[in-house]
Amino acid sequence: MKKILVLFFLALCNAVFAGDSLVLIHGYGGSANSWHKHNVTRALAADGWRVAGYGFFDYRYGVYLDRLPISGAGRIYILQVPYRAPISYQAQVVEDMLHKISKQRPDDNLHLVGHSAGGVVARLVVVGNKFAKIKTLITIASPHFGTRRAEMALDLTDLSFPFSEMAEAAGGKEYDKFQQAEGLFRDLARPRPGTFLNWLNWQSHPDINYYSIVRKRKSFFSRDLLVPTISQDMGLIPVLHDRTRTILAGKSHGLKARDGFAIARIMREVLGKPQAR
Repeated sequence: MKKILVLFFLALCNAVFAGDSLVLIHGYGGSANSWHKHNVTRALAADGWRVAGYGFFDYRYGVYLDRLPISGAGRIYILQVPYRAPISYQAQVVEDMLHKISKQRPDDNLHLVGHSAGGVVARLVVVGNKFAKIKTLITIASPHFGTRRAEMALDLTDLSFPFSEMAEAAGGKEYDKFQQAEGLFRDLARPRPGTFLNWLNWQSHPDINYYSIVRKRKSFFSRDLLVPTISQDMGLIPVLHDRTRTILAGKSHGLKARDGFAIARIMREVLGKPQAR
């Protein structure tokens, strides 16, 4: 009898997340491994979510999806994107990966989670509105109103001779990588007429769930040094006013295990399930 009850309980827990897939999108300088390295997936696993596959991109062969054999529990798909590319290019890569995920799991609702620039990429995918199955967008420390750091990087890539030669000699491969990301940095500049973010922030956004995980600012020395706190809140975007839940979590820009716990709580709210104690 006890064995039957245990099996029934496990089946019930799995049913909580049946038909739902989390899709994780890293930011600039990150990788698919970032979610593991910083214990986000471990925190999600404690609430029943399991990695079901990885999406990868190759400039020669396009996108492909590596699937893992899991069943029952909530599914996580982790995407590896070309993070130095402009936002629109990254969004196209994500869309191609979502098509592959949708073919594998045609009945699943999709819930996008993007860290840093990955959150802006995910929002552009949402605005494109090609996937009716996208039900949630969660962004973590994302520069929805840009960041001065991107503008500083642009200044470095736009040096005139002979300073450009000096910077290239001093920076070597790292300076070359900065130059490769010039289009991305332009996309992440603070919004003003003619900029990408100014355009994006005035686009119509579909009626889905929006959540911003925002870094706290306790003092000048205890804050996100890459993206200002005010830039991270989708609720400040006029078209998303009163449509976004804002959650304070963490102080520094990078991913942390607490982000995984925050995502798990959000998903329980979205799916109408009781919060874990």
